[in-house]
Amino acid sequence: MAWGYHFILTVCWLITTASAFWDTGHMIIARIAYDQIKKISPFTLYTVEQKITVLQNFSNEGKYPFVESSIWADENKHIGWNAFRSWHSEGIPYLHSGFGHTVHQNTANITWAIDEMIRTISYSKPCSMPPSLGLSFAWRYLIHLVGDLHQPLHAVNMYSVDFPEGDRFGHHYHVNCSLSPE
Repeated sequence: MAWGYHFILTVCWLITTASAFWDTGHMIIARIAYDQIKKISPFTLYTVEQKITVLQNFSNEGKYPFVESSIWADENKHIGWNAFRSWHSEGIPYLHSGFGHTVHQNTANITWAIDEMIRTISYSKPCSMPPSLGLSFAWRYLIHLVGDLHQPLHAVNMYSVDFPEGDRFGHHYHVNCSLSPE
């Protein structure tokens, strides 16, 4: 039992701040979806994986494209694709007591983006270009956005005196672990 307490204290000492989820959360949600789809319709899973691989050369994916593609949208933030930033969260404003300013809720948010990705995947009119690029993009974003939807802080953006521009869905709110008993 004492070993468990020492382990927890060591982890708290090593990790002084925490970032909830990030890659791990997305991949866990994608793996759950992968397992469910594989059980229900292996052919659907095969088809989706074929669509996803079109953009695999533009990722760090290995042998598990469905699961690993779940972080592709976040990886693209680092190359300057800021046009899609508002897609990653719902952004319902939570106004902390004492905060009296008006805030704007972006309508191009996660629920809008999921609808758009489904619309892209479902599009069936013939066109002069092969649809593989758009389908790969849409599947990758859909898998990622479903992961985002399961992130606890992606629904609400807190506005307060400390965060007048919002806490960026918890990203600006740091949890610190102190070893001193207070």
